[in-house]
Amino acid sequence: MEKLNYYKMVYEGSHYEIGKKKGEFLKSVPILKEIYTSVPEGGTPLSAEEAYNNLEYFDQYCKGLKDELQGVADGMEVELKDLFYCLFRDTKAQACSQVSVLPAITADGHHYIGRSYEYNLEDEFMFNITRADGCYAHMGFSLSLGGRFDGMNEKGLCITMSSCECVASSCGQAEGLPFKYVIRAILDRCSTVKEAVELLEATPMCFNMNFMIADTLGECIVAEILTTGGKAKIAYRNESPYMYALNHYQSEEHLKEYSARKNFSKLRGDAIETFFSEHDKVSKDNLIALLTAKMPEGLCCHAYEDWFGTLRSMVFDVTASRLLICMGSPQNTPWMEVTLGETEGVTAYEVIFEEEAVPVSFWQETDER
Repeated sequence: MEKLNYYKMVYEGSHYEIGKKKGEFLKSVPILKEIYTSVPEGGTPLSAEEAYNNLEYFDQYCKGLKDELQGVADGMEVELKDLFYCLFRDTKAQACSQVSVLPAITADGHHYIGRSYEYNLEDEFMFNITRADGCYAHMGFSLSLGGRFDGMNEKGLCITMSSCECVASSCGQAEGLPFKYVIRAILDRCSTVKEAVELLEATPMCFNMNFMIADTLGECIVAEILTTGGKAKIAYRNESPYMYALNHYQSEEHLKEYSARKNFSKLRGDAIETFFSEHDKVSKDNLIALLTAKMPEGLCCHAYEDWFGTLRSMVFDVTASRLLICMGSPQNTPWMEVTLGETEGVTAYEVIFEEEAVPVSFWQETDER
């Protein structure tokens, strides 16, 4: 059993002001300052010149990022280069799941997206509510301080992700933005799925991932991003009345190149298909139950040492622009509703994690579709 703190961070102002407030908080918690300024043994950070050049490049597409990160550094009273390992380090593939349930089969006629995020305990436990000048206010979990894993903005646009790096590596395939800054740019600037697609099409990217994107107009797509041969190729899916995205590709276009999937991804797909076969009408509580149940019946898992432990679950009510989150495993942590209008400041939540083993077969590959 291990106890860790999650932080809900609510900040507003210019990008620089938001970054500085966040940096001042990180400075006040010595272990957090150490985490974000140190290079772990064996780490290979970029040179200062390479990192500055990359940051300038990212800022072209995710405007305000450079100012926000400079604010973080100033608030922590460190040099911006001291954050570079944190900002540019490579991470293992995340084993997330995403499920969209359209109004045609929900009990209240709302559109819901359920999402779980699995990883090791070496993660960034920060939920951000950000109200930056000139951008849409948004809420979501952060990665590398300025990037985002997921979220919803004031226009009701919702975006979540799941990695496909476990079946197809993007390493060395192209130059472009990491997914965390693409998601941040979408939350900052897009109000509809159409606008998000336009941003994706205009942005150079370098990752293999599934994005689920929905808006209050009733649109919902999965954008499957596959980076090979110097360019990211995007295939779109919009099945009805439900669809899901895991850690493999499902579009016919990408399956021609990468049809393999890990067993854990297949098991989750089977659990989701069984769930919908058993429910004519899906309620919010039904979706929470699917996220809470342990694999293979549900989507929750506690294999943290194997980089496959549920660190959080989320339910987006896209129709009503509401968000429920569970910080930690839904097996032992309560859900809470969060809103964009919450008071500025930081709230800490202590969460308990319990390790459980999973069968070796979880990690094996299968071509079974």
